[in-house]
Amino acid sequence: MSQQQQQEPQDVIKNSFISLSRVIETETDCTTASIDVLERLNWNATKKYARLADACQGLETDRAYLTDLNKEIEKYANQVEDITTHIDNLEALTTELDEWSKELEVKSRRFKQTK
Repeated sequence: MSQQQQQEPQDVIKNSFISLSRVIETETDCTTASIDVLERLNWNATKKYARLADACQGLETDRAYLTDLNKEIEKYANQVEDITTHIDNLEALTTELDEWSKELEVKSRRFKQTK
């Protein structure tokens, strides 16, 4: 065998290792890029959830305020209901008094006529 023929297998092996090295390097670069993309996605998701947590905190504050406001409104609604009941009773009493006064007028006229 000549030196050139012996050189060829060494060159082939060398080229194979160089090619394999490039393949591994390319795969590593792809994996690193994928990890970078995932890191950015995770970072964005973290920021999104932090904003949602802040919004939820604001909603909790609003809920507490609205609950207190609702209790106060219920108190006033109960007072209005009580007042409405009293007004209904007064209207019934007024109607009854009106009927009595009409009866008294009639009796008064009759009494005057008999005199």
